[in-house]
Amino acid sequence: MSDASKLESSFIYFSEELCGRSDDALRQAYILCLDKKLARDIVEIIFKELAANLASIRREENISRLIVEKTWGVVQKQKNTQGKVDQSELANILKTLPVEARAAVGAIDFLGLSASETCQALGMSDDVLRGHLAVAREKLLQNSIVAK
Repeated sequence: MSDASKLESSFIYFSEELCGRSDDALRQAYILCLDKKLARDIVEIIFKELAANLASIRREENISRLIVEKTWGVVQKQKNTQGKVDQSELANILKTLPVEARAAVGAIDFLGLSASETCQALGMSDDVLRGHLAVAREKLLQNSIVAK
């Protein structure tokens, strides 16, 4: 297979993988910003960035981890950008949590990343991650959002 064919095959594979993960990306972005419109804007930014760099993504890379990493990066850059927080029951509970705790629980409990993948994507140590998960899960349990 020629280099051009390999590149085209890789491009098709990752563009399909990326499109297949659009709901995951939207959920992760929403968990972080708690605003549907802002979450869509974040997903658009990260998908454009990932699409522009498809050729550099290795086939064995975890697309969900890349989505969490890129979403976290955009949110960190836009820390002072706050949308209109939704008033749903879940949003009202999540907004009481630090954004780091929301990112951790979203990556692991909603997207299924491993602890090591989440640490790598969010740039935090295992101990810090476990602390954020404990805080988030306890708050969600108190409010009957997750099963006991």
